[in-house]
Amino acid sequence: MPTAGPAQTWLKLMVPLKMAAVASLPRGKGLSSVPEMQYQPMPLSRGADGFSMSVKRMTKVSILYPSTPGAHFDFDYYVSKHMPRSIELLSTHPGFRRVTVEQGLSGTEPDSPPAYVAACFYTFDSIESFLGAFMPHAEELQSDMRNYTDIAPQIQFNEIRIEEAAH
Repeated sequence: MPTAGPAQTWLKLMVPLKMAAVASLPRGKGLSSVPEMQYQPMPLSRGADGFSMSVKRMTKVSILYPSTPGAHFDFDYYVSKHMPRSIELLSTHPGFRRVTVEQGLSGTEPDSPPAYVAACFYTFDSIESFLGAFMPHAEELQSDMRNYTDIAPQIQFNEIRIEEAAH
């Protein structure tokens, strides 16, 4: 029997707490169908200045709170209490790179609600780094959720393929 990979470990932890977005799994498949995800460096590439450079692909953890009619989300608590504590705990891990917290404003149609009322995006060197930072504090952070929402977040691991910032 194969051992659980980091993504499977994460999902198995979150399911009992109603935090995993298992709707994206293939129909009729359990959590064991989630493929193991691994960090792999990008091949050596040449920069615009002609110097060689090695680029590592980072992992982004997306935590999305869908707009749900009648649901509660206290954004003030989230940004003044929960996220500062989360950042305090997770940012001490050497694989931590950045975090952003966003509040949904609207959908694409005039006066339509946003698809997500809130979103948090953690960037780490790898899924293993995120798990190493999160797991020791999982109980504290998850138990605090009741203080700001009754929405079960959708969680997804992403590999950053392109990231560009203004110069």
